Amino acid sequence: MNFEQMMKDMYHHMAFGSQDKIREIIFLLSDAGNVPALIHCTGGKDRTGFVTAIIQLFLGVHYESVMMDCLKSLKQNLID
Repeated sequence: MNFEQMMKDMYHHMAFGSQDKIREIIFLLSDAGNVPALIHCTGGKDRTGFVTAIIQLFLGVHYESVMMDCLKSLKQNLID
């Protein structure tokens, strides 16, 4: 399997195989006693970025703004 396919599979799993975990995160963040919150993972870009994007969209941030932020982060990670 090539790297590109592996990444596509990983993102597909994050979107469609992790609904319970995403629901749990949204539920926890809906309690004012749990915010502010630190969201992180091992690498701090793929899973963290995905969950952060979902939260932003859920809160009404425009899709274009979320995408621009994601692309900016991806570009920065390629440079680092």
